[in-house]
Amino acid sequence: MPENVSYNSPRQRVKSGAYMCNLYKQHNRIRTCTPHYITLKNLCDIVLGQIRGISEYVTGLEGGLEAFYSGILSDGAEMNQRVRQQELEKGRKRSGELDAILKRLFEQNALGVLSDERLVLLTCEYEEE
Repeated sequence: MPENVSYNSPRQRVKSGAYMCNLYKQHNRIRTCTPHYITLKNLCDIVLGQIRGISEYVTGLEGGLEAFYSGILSDGAEMNQRVRQQELEKGRKRSGELDAILKRLFEQNALGVLSDERLVLLTCEYEEE
């Protein structure tokens, strides 16, 4: 449960508790937050409605739950493939940049602009990357 939400158990015999924002509950006198809450019954109705909606959707699909689940898996696999491809392209681009940097370092060392010790240090850092 999120830290800023608390459950207020009912004091009556009828179970009608509610989840209330802790900021309002703790600091209502200084008006840091507006009063907002959701009753346990309303929360259960919303969740049940969502479950029923998903159930109706899955039931209406050809192949039922298995087709729905397979679709979700294939969508996730496609997303992972795109993300991996983007990461690979970033890696290739950075590798090209590092090659160019190392080439310039060697040229500066050959021209006497960069000391041998500094060249070794920088080369090691870039090679690790």
